[in-house]
Amino acid sequence: HRTYFSSQTVAHEALLAALSIAVGVDDGHGKSDRLIYIPMATTTLRTTLPSKAIGLQNASSADERNSNILYANIVVTSPSLDLDPKHLPLIVALLQPTQKTKARSVKGSHKLISKYLPKASIKFSMHEPVFRIALPAVEEDADEDECDLIISSISSVSLDMESSHSGEAGTNYSLGATFRVQSHNLYYQTCSAIRYDFLQTEFMELKFELNASPVVSVIASGILHTFSVRMVRPELRDGILGIVRQLRSNVEPDMKLHAKTSRDPNIVRALPVWLAQLQFEANNFSIEVAGIDKDISDDIRGLAVQADSWTIRYQAQQDGFVDRRASRRRAGSRSVTPDANSFKEGFFEERPPSTNGRRLSLEVRGFEGIVVESADQWEAEPFLAMPYFDVSLSTLSDSAGPMLHVDSKLKTVLIQYSLYRHYAIGMAVTAVRKAFMRVKEDMRFKAKHDSTSNLDIHRDLLAPSRRLTDMEHHDSKDEISPKELITSEISIILIQVKASMPSDPSMMLQIYGVEAGRHRYSSPYFITKLARLYVEDLGLGRIWVRLVSIKSANVELRITGRAADGKRAPPENVIEISTDAVRLAVPHQVVLHKVFDNVVNTVKAIEQMHHRFLTGTNEYVLEKH
Repeated sequence: HRTYFSSQTVAHEALLAALSIAVGVDDGHGKSDRLIYIPMATTTLRTTLPSKAIGLQNASSADERNSNILYANIVVTSPSLDLDPKHLPLIVALLQPTQKTKARSVKGSHKLISKYLPKASIKFSMHEPVFRIALPAVEEDADEDECDLIISSISSVSLDMESSHSGEAGTNYSLGATFRVQSHNLYYQTCSAIRYDFLQTEFMELKFELNASPVVSVIASGILHTFSVRMVRPELRDGILGIVRQLRSNVEPDMKLHAKTSRDPNIVRALPVWLAQLQFEANNFSIEVAGIDKDISDDIRGLAVQADSWTIRYQAQQDGFVDRRASRRRAGSRSVTPDANSFKEGFFEERPPSTNGRRLSLEVRGFEGIVVESADQWEAEPFLAMPYFDVSLSTLSDSAGPMLHVDSKLKTVLIQYSLYRHYAIGMAVTAVRKAFMRVKEDMRFKAKHDSTSNLDIHRDLLAPSRRLTDMEHHDSKDEISPKELITSEISIILIQVKASMPSDPSMMLQIYGVEAGRHRYSSPYFITKLARLYVEDLGLGRIWVRLVSIKSANVELRITGRAADGKRAPPENVIEISTDAVRLAVPHQVVLHKVFDNVVNTVKAIEQMHHRFLTGTNEYVLEKH
């Protein structure tokens, strides 16, 4: 008792232990499937709430409210969740949000509840949770009762929370929480115990600092070590495809509250108003996607992207926001106690929510793209390299309506192009489309499914369905709310593209000082200080010789409409190009018709390749000119 409370405090303790907890579903034919199984769960509670309940009604100071203490420790050992694809629609349907009616709020109820909020210390830990999805076996010699598995295994999950009342005037309650995940592995396992890794995470930590005074505001931060995704095996792709198709075919689209329209807020405006700051850092990041085109070869081809680190930052710059000065950099702390300086008086004032002035940025370092040549082998050199780039999204409004401003800054973009690398990228995109997006087979099934579900619309013409009501609601909303304009700015110091053509010579394009963008009251523009086109001179020992040089180029896209006979003509797109100097050269021993043939053949090969990726057929779509 003295370890947690004073000698004069009356406290209560509760201990709850449960063994062999099982949750299942009945298919309606007398057969039940077990979904959740927990071997053991223990809960320990120590609190003074029963003895302090009467005295807290008249408590005015933070010290008196903090005398109400709660200690909780929850431990769950080796829980497991086992699903079949047929169970996934049921889980998704249970998790779908439902339309809630506004409940009448009693004046001052939040003050009454805040008095009973304890000074809490809650620790939750889950050891070795496992999530499994059973899939049909892909091996031809497998027995009927055998199946493949998609397994998600985590070493440990923990959540630590600490909360207390602040000493400031008024009702101020703060809470700090830390969520940690250790060693997460998601993989595909065949019935013969062959394992194909899909997702690997070494460590993830999320920290939250919540303050209610009484307006709720949250500061969140997180860190992620070693995030790797590998989807190179066709077995894994087919397993994901089976899950996605099962979800599409059995979950009714009418369960959504409303259909998405062009007037819905963008990702920055859609963030909750109570989120004040967010920072998430990740390092050692990689994604690998590949596929097999059996009509051409049985070899795996695909794309791998990796980054040394990336950081996401979000700041809600609303009215009444007071920017804090940058403090001296300190070492990270594992304490979950909220920082008193994080929420100063006046940091957030009660005001109507506004989505203007928000800023969301992404900063990436060491980004590379590499061709996947087999399940365990990449190309030696990356075909795409961007040492640093930064993209930020900002929300603002003017007299004409809301705007989303996109600002991007890149140092250098280095590209090694070839038709082989183009084909590998196409195979990666095709593998993602087949696994997650709708293909022709899904569209045929959707058309058949919609033909039967559309009969429900005519059941009662006097009581339209929820889908029709939502459509009318969004149509009326679109009439009064202006569409948000997206403005952009991009600046790049150097763009360099080296192209290995179908035959010699190779080509290289260098563009220096690129600036491009679009604003509300100006035309889209593209400005470059210097652009050069080179070809490879084989006779001089494979050196680059200049073919075209353009200095200070400015390209603008203007929309004009000329008046004729008192009537205004339809708008026309006019491209205006201005330069300070253009120089053309014919290098020694360079045959120009070979350069032109290389460009034409490359464009034709790309057109035929894209047709195959989109349709999956070998139809010849090129025409003679």
